[in-house]
This record gives sequence, C-alpha cells and structure tokens, in this order.
Amino acid sequence: MSAATPAAQGYAMPPEWAPHQATWLSWPHNPDTWPGHLQAAERALVMAVEALAGGETVHINVRDEGHERHVAGLLGGRSDPARVRLRRVPTNG
Repeated sequence: MSAATPAAQGYAMPPEWAPHQATWLSWPHNPDTWPGHLQAAERALVMAVEALAGGETVHINVRDEGHERHVAGLLGGRSDPARVRLRRVPTNG
C-alpha cells in the first residue's frame, strides 16, 4: 500500500504572490548556523519584517523570552506592532 502524495491529498505550494493571511519567519539565533553572519541576517530580517508588515501580519518564531526581548528591540518602532507577533517556538536556527 502506497501513501497518497500531498498533491493527491489536495495540498499545493502556492506561489509567493498568491493571496495569503500572513507570513511566518523563524528569527536566527545560532552562531553555528550563521558563522560570522548572524548580525547581517538579523539586519536583513528587520528590513523584511518592516516591508512585510506594511501590508500583512508577520508571525516570528523566537527561541525564548530573552530572544523575544532581543528581537522586539531590533524591531522596535520600525513597523506596526499590531501586525508583528512574536511566538515562542524554538528552532535550531
């Protein structure tokens, strides 16, 4: 017995321009994953969140309370706080 493919089950990967309710990001934090580039990755994500939050909700996964404070500080005042939601969902990033 073979499992049906995701497409056969009705799933699809929509293109990035398709209408959607929000964007989800995981904020980088692991210097081993981003050797020598963690600060640059954070700067790029700050700009991305600023652009995205102009027209949609942005959910951001953060590691823990301390990481949440760090990310909130980086984003502070750069976008509509009602459109940016920090979620404590740890990743290895």
